[in-house]
Amino acid sequence: MNPQAIYVTVVILIALGLIVTERVRPDLMALIVLLALWIGQIVTPAEAISGFSRPAVITIIGLFIISAGLDRMGVTQLIADRLVRLGAGSEVRLIFVCLVSGAFLSLFMSTIAAGAVILPAVVIASRETKVPASKLLIPVSFGTLLGGMATFFTTANIVVNSTLHDAGLHDLSFLDFAKTGGIVCLAGIVFMMLIGRRWLPIRTPARQASLLTKRTSPQQIESFYQLKERLWEAVVRPESPLVGKTIRESEIGARLGVTVIAIWHGHEANLKPSPDDLIAAHDILLITGREERVLRLKEKVLDIGRGGRDSFQRPGVALVEAIVAPHSSVEGRTLKELNFRKKYGMTAVALWREGRSWRTDVGLFELKFGDSLLMVGPPDKIPELQAEADFMILEGETATVTTKPAQRWTAILITVFVLGLSIFGDSAIIPVAILLGAVLMVLTNCLTMDDGYRAVEWKAVFLIAGMLPISTAMIKTGLAQQLGQWLIATLGPIGPLAVLTGIYVMTVLFVQVMSGQVTAVVIAPIGISAAQQMGISPHAAALVVAIGCSTAFLTPIAHPVNVLMIGPGGYHFKDFFRIGWALTLVCLVALLVALPLFWRV
Repeated sequence: MNPQAIYVTVVILIALGLIVTERVRPDLMALIVLLALWIGQIVTPAEAISGFSRPAVITIIGLFIISAGLDRMGVTQLIADRLVRLGAGSEVRLIFVCLVSGAFLSLFMSTIAAGAVILPAVVIASRETKVPASKLLIPVSFGTLLGGMATFFTTANIVVNSTLHDAGLHDLSFLDFAKTGGIVCLAGIVFMMLIGRRWLPIRTPARQASLLTKRTSPQQIESFYQLKERLWEAVVRPESPLVGKTIRESEIGARLGVTVIAIWHGHEANLKPSPDDLIAAHDILLITGREERVLRLKEKVLDIGRGGRDSFQRPGVALVEAIVAPHSSVEGRTLKELNFRKKYGMTAVALWREGRSWRTDVGLFELKFGDSLLMVGPPDKIPELQAEADFMILEGETATVTTKPAQRWTAILITVFVLGLSIFGDSAIIPVAILLGAVLMVLTNCLTMDDGYRAVEWKAVFLIAGMLPISTAMIKTGLAQQLGQWLIATLGPIGPLAVLTGIYVMTVLFVQVMSGQVTAVVIAPIGISAAQQMGISPHAAALVVAIGCSTAFLTPIAHPVNVLMIGPGGYHFKDFFRIGWALTLVCLVALLVALPLFWRV
């Protein structure tokens, strides 16, 4: 391996290590990689920044805007609602509809956007049909991932196409992805319906719908979020030194680190107490905090008891569960920084993250996509929170679509027009067609230009644009060729399909710990080079990498759409692996069957 190839290898390994350990943000790491490749004189200045002008990046930006237009016009929500209604009355039919609706929507919008659109409708269907949400949300997630294999419009697929271009090869078309990925998608859906659905978990009754539905009992909520360990009621005795003091003057929060989330003064409930509210004799304070901290309040002559059922059954009290939405502006910020309690009149009493409930200092957690927050507050504050784009509220019915039918049809026709150009036109026209669709969405008032800017996930754009020069560097230094030779030496004697299987396994393992976009950038050059040296179609290898990047079934953190389902489904880590390993093998077998039908292997 030449010195330049060694340098590129070191840069890639350091970058991947920092991304996996979350020491550096992926989008920032991508820019560091770009600069490192230029400083090491691996790529020219023009090649270093070429990612920002690639068709792949333009396509991704346009897709974000088109998806936002469809969402703003209520098109995707109407589709999701109607599809889910088709499954009502039968658990098996509802699971099938969840799979198919996820796959269908992901054909023309991002995988995570498709999952986010379907989620509220499925939660409501779960509540109404009594089918546990844990039986439905893995099918939604896996359905969107399977559908992403059969379309050009998946981010990893777009990145793989860009790598083909770097290697001097012609692009894959929409139909190339559809015919090969379509077979894999169909096989995955069949497996899920025949076998996989039987392995779907049944989680706590609290998750049969959303925790905030009116039909969910306080006992279920307390059980799921384990509130009993952190929720307390403190009765202020007349002789308490706190009588006549404000909450701030009492120093309950400052000294003990507990939170007063509500005050009952007789029959009057104050569900958003401010630091300046007075404490009176016989008031009941609803408090969250660790037992050892709360019990110290006895020094203030307060009677301490367990909160829970009675607290949540009081008049004027609403429980709301909010999920941090995709592309949310609140990621990385705390509820305290957002001044959330004052702005929305709701108090977060628990946070559910990756299978664990956190109930202490909830306001100090830096929010992450997929976090599920349990809040308490006045019922009349819920609509205000529902209107906030940064959170997904699963309370009550999905929002009523108020757009005019003509506007919805405009958004639909624009999308169909773009799909038609992408499917039946030359592959080189796809970025321009997507950009045209994005512009038409703005010109026809399906969304404003500012809405378009907000719709773009700029973190993903910078991540992809910064990482794309890696494929150029791997090709220029011969690193891709050398790794391809190693792959051939290891699996080549068994045959071409063994090499393609090795590429698939490598891709699947990578994608479980890092994003599909990064995996595509790193693995695609290796797979394409190995295929060229073996004398088989490099486009077949590119498809293997693309489909492998969507095979994120093994862990709940392998893909953002899985993360989105963890909270509402009440899932544990093992729930995804239990079904995912078999689905991963089914996709491999289907892929090995499909490739010889359309490609030289």
